[in-house]
Amino acid sequence: MNFPVANPLQASAAVTVVVPAYNHGRYVVEALDSVRNQTFQDWVMIVIDDGSTDDTRAVLEDYQKRVADPRIQVYSQANAGSHATLNRGLDMADTPYLAILNSDDSCAPDRLEKLMKIAARTGDGSFVVTGVSLIDENSLPVPADHWWQGMYRGLLARWASCQQMKIENPAVQTLLWGNFAISTSNFFMSRSVWARVGRFRNLRYVPDWDYLLRVAAELPAAFVYTPDEELLNYRLHGQNTILGGSLRNHAEAVKVLRTFQRGWVATGHQLAPHAIDRLHYLTRFIRHEHARQMLERQKTGWVEQVDAVHGELDRVRLQASQWQTDSQSWHEQAKQLALQSEQ
Repeated sequence: MNFPVANPLQASAAVTVVVPAYNHGRYVVEALDSVRNQTFQDWVMIVIDDGSTDDTRAVLEDYQKRVADPRIQVYSQANAGSHATLNRGLDMADTPYLAILNSDDSCAPDRLEKLMKIAARTGDGSFVVTGVSLIDENSLPVPADHWWQGMYRGLLARWASCQQMKIENPAVQTLLWGNFAISTSNFFMSRSVWARVGRFRNLRYVPDWDYLLRVAAELPAAFVYTPDEELLNYRLHGQNTILGGSLRNHAEAVKVLRTFQRGWVATGHQLAPHAIDRLHYLTRFIRHEHARQMLERQKTGWVEQVDAVHGELDRVRLQASQWQTDSQSWHEQAKQLALQSEQ
């Protein structure tokens, strides 16, 4: 699809919020409203429906007509994937700062205001991620004992540990353990950073993790992480991409981490011990998950074979019953013929 030239309003705005939308008709209005309700109002939004198969496109078109806000630009395209949708939206942007918000997440009301203040202190080259709050499909906080919360606390502890050890580039070293940004929804950057680091790679599950590593390695002075500022509401609703396939997700993560580690070491940098441990853990997980899935497929195949045999037996029984009925009918006819011939 050929995208139109960005709205002239962008020239006077400070930040463009790019919203890739895919099959989130239930949540997208909340996402857009969270931007419209920001304390910082010098923004424009580029919303791209990536070939949704639910009612997302209709919801967006209705929203655009209803709110009639010229700062909101809504486009649609054939499904191209999140990385391609983000690349197109960010390429279209023509403001000093860029932000991303996925269509199932939402922002704290003061997110943009605080990010702009951080960027002003950092300078022209800024890449900022904040702390994250987890919400469920009904926009309610997820309990502290949920498995995701434990995983996130582990990431925060790893970040604090890397900070305390004062090791080289704590952002990179923490990212080699896990993605503390959680989502592209947490990305806020200067347009100069986008121009310098480049576009998202064609990855299904971890394009955000890959991009974070690239920024942290190439522009460490620009990378700012404020874990105590929980300014993004990340929604866990059971259909998140990251939950869509644990084997493929981990395999893609291993590929990204292994490739990055090789390049990092080749350029004279050191790896924290936990980076190697994490790679080994993910590799073991892949082996175990692959074995589990193979076993499940074997079980499924066995069950299907048994069902097929039972089905065939049922058909044989039915045929036998029919043959017996036909045989009885034939004998009755034979008796009748015999009686008639005797008469």
